[in-house]
Amino acid sequence: MVSAKAVDETTAMLERVYLEDWLADQWNIPGYRVAAKTGTAQVADGQGGYRSEYLVSVSGYAPASAPVFRDVMSQVLKKYRTVPSGAPAPELPASW
Repeated sequence: MVSAKAVDETTAMLERVYLEDWLADQWNIPGYRVAAKTGTAQVADGQGGYRSEYLVSVSGYAPASAPVFRDVMSQVLKKYRTVPSGAPAPELPASW
């Protein structure tokens, strides 16, 4: 379980990313507090090395003041009649 303090602090950090990231001018959604994080990965060449291309990803949620991911995703899964996983996520160590 994650504490409310950790959730609030993480959300605050991700809101700053949304406001100050290099994409800030392009992904502006007026009137909403948005929390987001970008990721960058160099494309593998399939031979143990890397190509010069990069993949960029963005994850986030809004409104950041009241995350609604569970509610939205529940509706999406129902709408598209997605079959439940059938097994819990694997247990992994929290530290290495």
